[in-house]
Amino acid sequence: MLIRSFGLRDFAIGTTYSKTEAAQVAVLSALALGEPLSSLAWIGVALCFGGVAVLACRGDWSRLGDVLRARGDRAMWTGMAAGAGFATAAVCIRGASMTLGHDAPVVRALVTLAVMNLLQTIGNSVWLAWREPGAFRAISGVWRSSAAVGLLSVAGSAGWAIAMTLHNAAVVRTVGQVDLVLAFLVGG
Repeated sequence: MLIRSFGLRDFAIGTTYSKTEAAQVAVLSALALGEPLSSLAWIGVALCFGGVAVLACRGDWSRLGDVLRARGDRAMWTGMAAGAGFATAAVCIRGASMTLGHDAPVVRALVTLAVMNLLQTIGNSVWLAWREPGAFRAISGVWRSSAAVGLLSVAGSAGWAIAMTLHNAAVVRTVGQVDLVLAFLVGG
């Protein structure tokens, strides 16, 4: 959904709407995991959500009404759907790691990540075999050039999984909103 939102508008807009994730994680964590936030944490979530609104309005509050009435804005809805997917993943990572009996949070996080990556690999492999059977040949030709990106991606995912094992996913994802600033710097 995130990549689709990029295609519907652009990188910055898709990323902005996906950042509704922090508020979605807060609500989903409270409902699914019974982990409500403190008042101060809710203020942080609200500030992040307000920041998303400012970015969506491009800093012009008079445009807020237009943004809120944009029911037909497919880029907005797909960006928010991407946020919902990220929120669901964050809450599931937290929930899954909390169900493991091992005392060491890092081990619980890495086991959760390994299972998640295995399921994604199987799912993506089945999808590619069904929809694009020639993709495996193309992948086999470029794996060396993409290996470093893959390793860094797994390292980043491990960091997120460990953080969400140690603390409420809503707080982790709210603090993680700093990546929005980086996305705007990269996206120009």
